[in-house]
Amino acid sequence: MIERMKDLLVNAGASWVLWLLLALSVLSVGVMLDRARVFWAQRDDVASLVRDLHRLLGQRNLRGAEARLARSPNAESAIVLAGLAQWVHGTAAAEEAMAAASGLQRTRLERRLLFLGTVGNNAPFVGLLGTVIGVLGAFEELGKGTITGAAGIAPERVMGTIAEALVATAVGLVVAIPAVAVFNYFQGLLNAALANADTLGHVLLTHMQGERAASLVDITLVLLIIFMVTAKLIVSHRAMPLDLPKAVTGNDTQEIFSVALAADGATALNGERVANDDALLAPARASQAANGALRAVIQADGAVPHRRVMHVLDLLKLAGVTRVGFGVVPESVASKPSTKD
Repeated sequence: MIERMKDLLVNAGASWVLWLLLALSVLSVGVMLDRARVFWAQRDDVASLVRDLHRLLGQRNLRGAEARLARSPNAESAIVLAGLAQWVHGTAAAEEAMAAASGLQRTRLERRLLFLGTVGNNAPFVGLLGTVIGVLGAFEELGKGTITGAAGIAPERVMGTIAEALVATAVGLVVAIPAVAVFNYFQGLLNAALANADTLGHVLLTHMQGERAASLVDITLVLLIIFMVTAKLIVSHRAMPLDLPKAVTGNDTQEIFSVALAADGATALNGERVANDDALLAPARASQAANGALRAVIQADGAVPHRRVMHVLDLLKLAGVTRVGFGVVPESVASKPSTKD
């Protein structure tokens, strides 16, 4: 099998390798010209673009900023324009939009550059293949006993085969070196464009964050104004009056109207048993008339029916007493005799 492969390579020769390298060279030049046209068409003054964008966004002139970016032919403007379109949706949406646009622009600018990189990396190996084929041919001629002369000088045919082999290596290097150089140059332009786009994107995000902060301050001021206006209405004379508790000084005496209900049905007023409702209602009216700030306390334990408590509460309201509290009977009032007739 090895002999067959050797015969195949020797019979084919290294000429086809040279033609292959020539074709790769022509294609590489075509890609170089195409990418040069693309990068040349998107030239723009990025520093001027940054200044204009700062100025227009600082003036909140979104239409002017959009028009300025639209006039620029470079990839950076297209990326930032995508973020500017998401102004009303916040910085997070703008960042995502610019990331998506950056991917699209990278794909557009990198188109066919992979071919240049592949040619630059593999053209020397293609040339080396031609060299190997040429060397195999030379050894094949030497193996046939074609060497003549006492000094063992190789004939022209052997020398031509070796020369052809070396030419293949040289052509491979000639094709690879420009391809690698131009590939690296275009990659540098691509990285510079993406870096400029990142710079412009930060300019946009800075103004968006400032706009959000200004909006928050405006909202806070509006809420503060509303609070001030409503507070003035609350404290005005038309506001609803509130019965707030007042502190009692050392010279004031607070009168307590105490009604105690026992489980056996007895009712006591300020510790004295009363016989009926009239005996409770009359003192309550008199006390309320004498002291408008009268406070009543109904004391009862758990054995007293709820209806008795509510009945006494109704009597107090009937007497005009509106400040009523509730408590627990401290002691039985059933054993205390009434002092009233």
